[in-house]
Order: sequence, then C-alpha cells, then structure tokens
Amino acid sequence: DGTTDSFLSFPYLYQLVTNYSNSRGNHQILRIYDLTAPWRPVLTSFPTFADYSLPASIEAKRIAVAGRYAYVAFQCSATCANGNALRIIDVSNPAISSAIPIPVVGGAGLTTGIPNATPVKILVRGRYAYMAFDAVGANAFRVIDVGDPANPRVVAGAELVSGMPAGSRPTDFEIVGRYAYMVFRCDPPNTPTYNCSASEAFRIIDLSGFSESGGSAEIHSLETDTLQVKGSADFDA
Repeated sequence: DGTTDSFLSFPYLYQLVTNYSNSRGNHQILRIYDLTAPWRPVLTSFPTFADYSLPASIEAKRIAVAGRYAYVAFQCSATCANGNALRIIDVSNPAISSAIPIPVVGGAGLTTGIPNATPVKILVRGRYAYMAFDAVGANAFRVIDVGDPANPRVVAGAELVSGMPAGSRPTDFEIVGRYAYMVFRCDPPNTPTYNCSASEAFRIIDLSGFSESGGSAEIHSLETDTLQVKGSADFDA
C-alpha cells in the first residue's frame, strides 16, 4: 500500500492509504492511530472508501482534520466539478472500522465554483477550508465555507486573477492570521502557460474580506526592500 497524506491532530494520526489489499481486492482506506502512548501507536480504525459515499475510484490525495471532522480532497482532475473534489467525514468516533459505515457528512454537492484540477493541499481554519489546486491563475485557489458541513460552498478564489502568477502552479501554502502565504512552481518551458520569472514564485493573499456571507480576497506579492505587502515585486531585487 502507499500513503498519500497524513494529518496529526493529537492524540490521533490520520493516514490516507491507497492500494490497500485484502480478500475483497484493492481499496483506499483511512487509518486512524491513537498516539496517546507515542512509543506504542494503536491502530484504532481502518475503514475502506469503497462501500460508502466516497469517490472510491478516485485517489484520495490530501487530508485535514479540524474538530470532529476530517476533510478529504481527491485527485479528480477532470471531474472535480462533478462533486468529486471534497468529502467531509465525521471522525468523532475514532473506532470506526471497515464494518461500520464512515459517517460522510457532506461534499458530494460541491459542484459550483470548483475547478477541474487536482487539489495539492487543504487547510481548515475556523469555518473555512482553503484549497490549492494544480492549476494556474484563477483556478489555483478556492475558499470553501464549511460552517455547515453538510452543505459546503465556494465563497471566493475565482476572482484572484490579477496578480496571480501566469505560468506557475501552487505547491504549498500556509495561513497565518489574515494572510495566506503561497509558493509556486513554474510549468516547463515550451508549454502554453510558460511565463516564469523570479517574481512568479510567491504570493500573499489577503483574506481579511471574508465574512459568513462570503467576501473577496486580494492578491499581493512581497516587496523585498521594504518588507511591506504591496502590489508588485521582483524577487531578483
């Protein structure tokens, strides 16, 4: 089997595993380990995706856990907008097993505003889930309101056009306070989207405009000589 991602929310470690083989064939599973005694981890749960309301034929790529819920993002490239991008799972009972249905709370209805691109990371802060995608421009980032876990909805991200790197795709990001800090990789030369320079590698997204009813985000780059968040920059400086 192979681990695609893991998330630590002490005392539990959540692990996404693909190609798990048993007498019924190959499966994707969610392993949950109890690390209360870190020198002796205990496997408390290993439910498979195949029998429940999860995209069993699409690889689970990323996971984040906040409170009682796990947020699982799928490698759905051409079918993300068909409701395959995200599932929200109730993991308040870490002893769920392959014999007990995974309590899938929501995500299948998340079709509006999701780009058809593979998620590269998911973070959850408060009532919002933040997802970066292997895509350029306006398809690179989304903010999803998960305040109602049964009905997540996209509230921002598509408007981030001006200021986003034209030829780079997100590889990682972190959120601290009101800002998302995102790093990018360039597409290879001679591809249609290639337009890379040193200033294409990093962006800061101001998330302060969000409220329960949604809002807007503003893209910035970092001016290295003054260390102020401003609208233009060049990492060559």
